Amino acid sequence: MTMLFIGMIVGCIIGLLIGGFGVAWYAASKEIERLNREQREAKISAAGRKTYS
Repeated sequence: MTMLFIGMIVGCIIGLLIGGFGVAWYAASKEIERLNREQREAKISAAGRKTYS
């Protein structure tokens, strides 16, 4: 019975770690996509501006 509870605790910790890393990976990839889109839009708006020198 003790081994069952130890196994459940270890499994829970491993599951939480894998889930946490998965969520962090997903959030980081969404943030990278957002930053790339923002950078692309900034380049497009900068190309449309006229400079007077």
